[in-house]
Amino acid sequence: MITTCKICKTSYNLPRASGAVRCASCGATWTPVAKRMSLASKLALSVGAFLILLLTVFALSLHFERAEELAPLKLTLIEAAPNRTPTFSLRILIKNQTDSMLHIPKLNALVADGLGNTEIIGFHSPTPLLIGGESVEFEREISYTTKNPRTITVEFANRD
Repeated sequence: MITTCKICKTSYNLPRASGAVRCASCGATWTPVAKRMSLASKLALSVGAFLILLLTVFALSLHFERAEELAPLKLTLIEAAPNRTPTFSLRILIKNQTDSMLHIPKLNALVADGLGNTEIIGFHSPTPLLIGGESVEFEREISYTTKNPRTITVEFANRD
């Protein structure tokens, strides 16, 4: 706590108010009083913290809602049709949402059985590069070993 002598204005940094204080400069004596935060100040501080939290959550939700829109490449699984067991025919659309030519990374088909087991099947697009604003649609047949597949999704492989 910082307290100041009322006579000579010398300031002292005390750990806590603990009784009378004697000024080393002028010899004046006083008892410092710790200032307490008023209820209005506490309320204003709480409301301010709540508003900052609310704005942060709002900003993050906007960021995540638009994340897919803003991604350079948009991947869409148009259809996943079972062929003969154990294969699926996938129809995939990839759109370059930039003005630049982009490399299409490896793709992963995830075949899940509903019991928490997922098989990952990696494959490549027939087009390794995609010009800005262009799309490529293609079909790929995948073979799987998962028993009783329930869901199939496609995503870009990690670009580490």
